[in-house]
Amino acid sequence: MIRVLFLLAFLASFPAMSQDQVLAENLEPECKMVADGDLQGGGACILVLDGFVNGYMNGAKRGVRVAFLQDQKNLETTQGISDALRRVNRLYPAATCFPEMVTTKQVADVFVTYLIANPHRRKEHYGKVLNDAIENYFCARGQP
Repeated sequence: MIRVLFLLAFLASFPAMSQDQVLAENLEPECKMVADGDLQGGGACILVLDGFVNGYMNGAKRGVRVAFLQDQKNLETTQGISDALRRVNRLYPAATCFPEMVTTKQVADVFVTYLIANPHRRKEHYGKVLNDAIENYFCARGQP
């Protein structure tokens, strides 16, 4: 309930903007709080990052499943549903790039660090910048 109130307060602070127009710079102050350990002051950042990461993970996992099932060689060599699940589950970590137990604080830290290193990106949509931050940090380091 408290997180919902934080999100509503965050979104209300940008009355002329829809969620599609939230820029990286709009989230940066709250994400800095989260990166610094202030999980209450950065409530809107937590909600936005949690939603983004969940969507990112689910999209990657769906992509793996669909790609696996569309590959005729995979289907020919798979021995039952448990074999298919085992093989698909092995691919998830590489597709998502996240360590097994990534925290919102870690993602907030990556986002803020990326913005500090790339200040010209602050005026861009947060989703694009966050995606690039994830790709440049977690994926580039071969996570998991």
